[in-house]
Amino acid sequence: MRRRPASLVFAQTSGLPGDMGGLMKQTVQALGTRGGGNRDMAQGGAPDGDRAESAIADAAKLVAQ
Repeated sequence: MRRRPASLVFAQTSGLPGDMGGLMKQTVQALGTRGGGNRDMAQGGAPDGDRAESAIADAAKLVAQ
């Protein structure tokens, strides 16, 4: 069964200290794809669902720091 590419969206309430655009760029760079946005919302792509799950787990660890 062939997996479809996944879409990633990172968002936060305006005014919080995170940088969703920076987080997305870092995440999709590791996947070899593209994405971006601003401090409060960003979107990007992942080549397959398995790699997307791993990338989301890594991003969650960065946010928790």
